[in-house]
Amino acid sequence: MDPDTDAATETAQNVVDSVSSWHHGSEEEHVKEALSEGLDGAGVKVSSDDVQQLARDIKESEGEGAPDVSEGIATPADE
Repeated sequence: MDPDTDAATETAQNVVDSVSSWHHGSEEEHVKEALSEGLDGAGVKVSSDDVQQLARDIKESEGEGAPDVSEGIATPADE
């Protein structure tokens, strides 16, 4: 994997960690919106299907920790 993709994955994980920490008790749609806004703000691109799955995983975790961002699902937004 190239360094840009590694950095994008790490950045996406940071967003997921933050959203999971603050929004795990929120409705899934709100979690999805928070993820999308955070990823956009961080300059990371993740497919809408993957954002939906991450939101679902955050809801299901019930505050027990953030889901892991799989390698390869996040890319720099300028690609």
